[in-house]
Amino acid sequence: MQLYDAIFIRKSVRSFESAPLDQSVLDGLVDFLSELEAPQGEIDWDFDILSYDDITPILAGPPKLLAPHFLVLRSQKVKGCLQNCGWLGEMAVLWLTAQGVGTCWQGGLECQHDFDGVLPYIVAIGFGRPAEPMRACAEDFDRKALGRLALGDTKGPLRPLLEAARLAPSSMGMQPIRYIVAGNRIHLYRKKPLLPMPQLSYSQCIDAGAAAAHLCAAGKAQGYDVLLERLEPAPEYKKNMLYQMTARCIRSEG
Repeated sequence: MQLYDAIFIRKSVRSFESAPLDQSVLDGLVDFLSELEAPQGEIDWDFDILSYDDITPILAGPPKLLAPHFLVLRSQKVKGCLQNCGWLGEMAVLWLTAQGVGTCWQGGLECQHDFDGVLPYIVAIGFGRPAEPMRACAEDFDRKALGRLALGDTKGPLRPLLEAARLAPSSMGMQPIRYIVAGNRIHLYRKKPLLPMPQLSYSQCIDAGAAAAHLCAAGKAQGYDVLLERLEPAPEYKKNMLYQMTARCIRSEG
């Protein structure tokens, strides 16, 4: 199964088998993540794969999700780091889904006592063999229609990429990311929260990265090289929309 195919069956799994995954799967995830190039490559990042017992001591409280494994993403805390980790984490989610592994983003965990000498904690993803069915197809998703999320040439050749991004996970299912198609570019924005809620803004920046991961996976399947970049100055849109990044979609040679 390709990453693109995994988009249509991925779900946030809440129930897992307690047995750990085979070491070959964990090694495969390490190899996959190690070969990824983050959208903003100048930002230093790293990851750990921890068991439930190993992640609990670094948190303010034990995870409510009883998953056998947790992917912990760490990064320099600079502009763009949350979008980076959202992209990296969702690429890992799609890879795991393609292996038949269930996943669930854990945005509410608070890291208090991390290991010495590591980059700052950003977010974690629980994963393991699912003890509940995965989705059968895209029709199983409860998502806003594309017309409510995207403007521009949404019926042109980039539509499959937009449809894939529409299925990306988001904090509390709010789908805050908006897409503006301009030629071969898709500009990503997020809706500014009505109230100043730092944790929500934090999570929604990660959401933007996850949506961009779906754009990249779909772009590859549709014959595009998708280059993620942050334009300066930012393309103007509505005042309540915050610019996140731009996906430049170039037809692959051959």
